[in-house]
This record gives sequence, C-alpha cells and structure tokens, in this order.
Amino acid sequence: MVAVEINPTSEEYVKPETIIRQAIDDESSTKGMLPLAAFILSTAAIASPNPLSTKNNVPETTPVYIESEATLNELHGDRPDNKAIKRIRELGLYSENWDGAGAIPPTSQAINEAEIFLRTLLVRDVTPPHISLAADGEINFLWKLNDIRFDLGFYGDQTYSYYGKDKDGNEYMEDQVSIVSSLPEEIVNLFR
Repeated sequence: MVAVEINPTSEEYVKPETIIRQAIDDESSTKGMLPLAAFILSTAAIASPNPLSTKNNVPETTPVYIESEATLNELHGDRPDNKAIKRIRELGLYSENWDGAGAIPPTSQAINEAEIFLRTLLVRDVTPPHISLAADGEINFLWKLNDIRFDLGFYGDQTYSYYGKDKDGNEYMEDQVSIVSSLPEEIVNLFR
C-alpha cells in the first residue's frame, strides 16, 4: 500500500494530480490505485483549496469594493447604533437633485467620516442623534435633548463643525475641527 500525506495547512499547495502521479510512480505497489486516486482527488479538493482564491473563488489580489447599497442589509436588528449607521449609508444612495431643487448628495468621504465618527461616539454610551442631509451635501447629526440642542456636520473634508446650546444658555461652537479629534467630554456628557 502507498502512504500519501495530504497537509491542508501547508503553505505549499500540491495539485492532486501530482499526488496521484507520485503514488502511481511509486514502485512498491500499483494494485488498487484507482480507488486511492479517487479518494485522493476528493480529499484534496475538499482539504486543499486553491491558495490563490477566497472562499467565493475571487482571487485575493482582486480589489473588492463594498458599496453602501450592498451593505445596508448587513446591519440587522433594532439596535440604535445599527439604525444610525444604516441611516448614514442610506444618505449615500441619494443622487443629484434629490430634493428637486438642485441639492447635491454627500461625498463618499463625508459618509465614511460620519460613520467612523458616530461609531467612536456611540461607544461612549451617548444617545444616537437624528441624522439628516443638507442640500449642500453636508451630513448632519442633531440632538434635541432636555439639556441641549446640538448640531454637528460633515462635508468630507476631514473636518467637522458644530454648534450647540444647553438649557443654561451656554453655547458650544467650533468650525473645521480635525476629524481625528473627538468632541470634548463636557459636550459628550450632555448626550448621555
């Protein structure tokens, strides 16, 4: 009998045909090679996938772009964070003149920045904002809470701007804050 070792975790991929040829060329015995060859082919096909492709048979070197429309359904459930992220992605589906008065859609950069910012904000356990789109393409977050009314916007230029006023009349305002800067803790606390 011929011993054939198949190592599916090996970094070197060996074609099943090569394994069969080695088994047949082995001079020790050729009796019963046909069932062995069939077994090797079926086992190798299952245990040793082509290392140059993914599970969906897409070459690993092929760039795959996920569009907003394709990923909307990936956010399941009624969790507030998923609803908010889904809303941002829905804004990415708006086209030119979406309001019938010449409004422009948000840029993909604005969508990305708004989503990333919101994700980092929601992990700080805040109330999710109302999310809308302005006619100039700005993605807006609006909080209307007992203690504050606060508006924050993204154009996709790696900055955000905000204006808010709390119940005591204190105003909070900044323009063109770097997207990598988080909101001051003093403001975040008003959203909890």
